[in-house]
Amino acid sequence: MTISSTTRKAGPFLGNDATTAFPFLFKVFKKQDVAVTLTDASGADTLLMLDSDYSISLNADQDANPGGQIIYPRTGNPMPTGFRLSVTGGLPYDQPTDIQNTGGFYPQVVEDMSDRSTIQIQQLVEESRRSLKFSVSDPGAGAVLPPPNLRANKLLGFDSTGRPTVLIPTSGSAADVLIQLAGPSGASMVGFTQGGVGAVARTSQDKLREAISVRDFGAVGDGVVDDTLAIQAAINYAKGRTVFLPAGRYLITAPIELNTSTAITPKYQPASRLIGDGALATVILNRSGDYAIKNTPTAGQYSEANGVRFTGGELCHFSIVADGSSPAGSGGIKLASYWMGYLHDLVIDRVKGHGLWLNRYASVGSGTNSDSYSCGNLHVDNVRFEFCTGYGILSDVWSITWRIHNCAIGGNTSGGIKTGGALHVISENTVFGNGVDTNSDAGIYICYANSQTPHTVEISGNEFDNNWGVNVKIEGHNNLVARNRFVQTSLLGTGGNTFRAPVYIDIDGRANSGTSNNVVRNNYFRTDNGVTGMFLVGIVTRGDALCLNNAMIDNIFGQIPAFDFSKYSFSASGFDYATEYGIQVAGSGKLQYDKAVTVLASNPTLTDIQTTATLIPLAADYNTKNFSNANSQFVAPFDGLLSVSANVVLQPSGQAVNLPVELHLFKGGTSFHSVRVPGGFPVASQNYTVRLEMSLKVALGETLQLRAVFPGRTSTAQIVCLQSATATTTFRML
Repeated sequence: MTISSTTRKAGPFLGNDATTAFPFLFKVFKKQDVAVTLTDASGADTLLMLDSDYSISLNADQDANPGGQIIYPRTGNPMPTGFRLSVTGGLPYDQPTDIQNTGGFYPQVVEDMSDRSTIQIQQLVEESRRSLKFSVSDPGAGAVLPPPNLRANKLLGFDSTGRPTVLIPTSGSAADVLIQLAGPSGASMVGFTQGGVGAVARTSQDKLREAISVRDFGAVGDGVVDDTLAIQAAINYAKGRTVFLPAGRYLITAPIELNTSTAITPKYQPASRLIGDGALATVILNRSGDYAIKNTPTAGQYSEANGVRFTGGELCHFSIVADGSSPAGSGGIKLASYWMGYLHDLVIDRVKGHGLWLNRYASVGSGTNSDSYSCGNLHVDNVRFEFCTGYGILSDVWSITWRIHNCAIGGNTSGGIKTGGALHVISENTVFGNGVDTNSDAGIYICYANSQTPHTVEISGNEFDNNWGVNVKIEGHNNLVARNRFVQTSLLGTGGNTFRAPVYIDIDGRANSGTSNNVVRNNYFRTDNGVTGMFLVGIVTRGDALCLNNAMIDNIFGQIPAFDFSKYSFSASGFDYATEYGIQVAGSGKLQYDKAVTVLASNPTLTDIQTTATLIPLAADYNTKNFSNANSQFVAPFDGLLSVSANVVLQPSGQAVNLPVELHLFKGGTSFHSVRVPGGFPVASQNYTVRLEMSLKVALGETLQLRAVFPGRTSTAQIVCLQSATATTTFRML
């Protein structure tokens, strides 16, 4: 069969936001022999991928009906207006047919060989038609251009005989200017003047160099190319200035060092400012086996004479993560001698180490400055430290004036925050799910560091949810724990391990110089789950005579399930005390902090602020006219609206059948609301549930009480109040 077509091209087809099928009319042997090129609105060409970007359906008989149809795109929107699609031949330039001596002679095989050669020739013709050509009579045909190094920054031109050559453009000509503008120093030739009175003329190069990006130094940010050297080069050049990390995923295989600045004075050096494009848009993937970002002091920087401090740094708007290919030790941020820094709007997630570590590096220096005040005036705001294999935040140096605010610190293996120092404010954070068992100091731990006593730390307005072990542990003096909310919806998991009793707040004076004059006030404590055999301590002080004058004031204990619980467990001779609304209460509970407990299964989670039927008298038999046992009282822990949902299970004797029954809610000793069953209960010895529901306004400290009354009671009539799974009363804050 002959090849009648002399064209190996179809198109270009113009996009119209509708068409997706594009025909071609030249013979091919298989669909892989076709090349499809997409040209965008700017004129840039992209060679498309078969079966990924487009598909082909071939006509069955390529001799009688050559060609087929291109379907583009395979998925998604049709080719838009302004785009073009071109179809050309893509037959490889080879000859795969092998005819053996004395073998069979097949005309179709021979004809396909000839057709293949013709097709290859047509492909070359189609391509050559898109090239520059000399006239057939031109004596300059076959000219060879100089090598790249000799034609760089020159123009293609013609010599006096008309032969192609390269020319140096005339100085100052348009061509000369364009070449220089395209060069590496082209921005120095373009002027810039800021708007406004007093603005001066500058070059665009000076203006652009005010900002430093890691992309200026070759960072790619695709998560595949190693960007370590590019990022480090940008920081080295910046010398304490701002370095920008545009959106991308930056792979690093060595730590990024921040301490490369030039000292302003012998003592203070400006720390770098590393700013991303958003915590979810800019990601540093740490596969270094070390901390992603750190500053490592050199020998002598911590000497008594030098005492170098890095000041004024800022890290913000990016994430640090590790993955399955990250070696152990691939942590978040590690800083030393870092002052007046600001870390904010960061995500440090699943790193293999601590999220933020303030470290001493004591081996490189000596003297007071190597130990004391190693980090200070550091503000950490709106940072997520989650699922780190160490602590969320750890400071093993004496630090001063931390501000940790509005952070989410959760799921970290060792614990949430552990720090020494003084004058810290840790406020309005969510601290949740830290630690691995109740032996963990899992929430916030204020500890001795470098034999220095922590003091004057404020922990306020935080939410503590489901931390293992101790939620807040305090060592030292004059610290304040106030206005925090402590919630446990799962005290212990299932299994047979033995742990110590979990604790909300631990004032621990056993180490060093003890602990004294700490104040714990206006905190709210609640536990939703628990079963018989579990143990929980609310607030504990330890250290006997070393634990002095610690005050627990007006803390509120809300929902606590029916298992062994002590509000307070104080050291024997430490003069610690607790008051609730001006009344001093017992300071020692039956449960000691170090009591071993066995893990038991938890009850299903309850909701919001509740109290259960344990606050209503559930004795087996009540013959009195009303339920006035002191345990039936509920003390309102706030000013506001409260909903009450009460279910009381009653059983009448024979003499009490059909006698009217009332269930009253007393407020401040006076009946406030009641539910009446006028006809009483019709059958003796059968259980009946009386339900009372309402909402009311309460004041802090106001008492509520349930009472059952049946006015027609005779001397022999009895109504029994039964213990039952359905006999519950719920008080819920609205």
